[in-house]
Amino acid sequence: MFLTPAQVNKKISIQKAELKRLEKKVSYLEFKVSQVIEKLEEEGVDVEDHVSAALEHILKSQELSENQKVSLEQQIKNATKKDARTRRWHPALIRFALYLKSKTTNSAFEGLRDSGLIVLPCSKTLFDYSHAMSIQEGVNEDILQHVATKVSKLPKSYQKYHSLLCDEIYVSQNLVYNASDNSLIGYEKLDDVEKEMREFDSHIEKLFSGQNVKKEVESAKTMLCYIARP
Repeated sequence: MFLTPAQVNKKISIQKAELKRLEKKVSYLEFKVSQVIEKLEEEGVDVEDHVSAALEHILKSQELSENQKVSLEQQIKNATKKDARTRRWHPALIRFALYLKSKTTNSAFEGLRDSGLIVLPCSKTLFDYSHAMSIQEGVNEDILQHVATKVSKLPKSYQKYHSLLCDEIYVSQNLVYNASDNSLIGYEKLDDVEKEMREFDSHIEKLFSGQNVKKEVESAKTMLCYIARP
């Protein structure tokens, strides 16, 4: 069976288009490979062959969850960094470290870091992540704006309905210095109405008792927390 000149030209044009598509695909794959090689040269860690084989087997194992795989990769990657300032942390490990620090004392957390059994971000790094927004008493306007912006971008209207939960929790009585505005955080700070009532009661007591009654500022024992849940 022979092809007509028109059929031959059509077939050639199809093959040229396919060849052009394959050339673009090869070029793209070569670019991706070069990126991987560059990243390996910058962040790669040299290990012995038997260690490499064992790690490859562990990471490919179906018994490990994604979080476990990320944890192993992060530990190996950051444990070999000679300069701690060059370490880069996965968001999952940052969240784990923040959770761990919130459940333990500072000395226990630092002791775990110094033990060498696990590589964790330092307290300064965790402080920067946990204080991405300015800390202040009362309702934080920055957080409200962040939540409002996030909710406004939700695609479905029903996703914008949330429940507002509140609970009073006990806190450790302590004062924290806020370097951003040179203030001390941790004292009792009541709303204006209650503050005025307490000052009025103190003034009346002074008038009728003839004594200089001074009420010391107390550090807060409890805190009212809010959470918005979808």
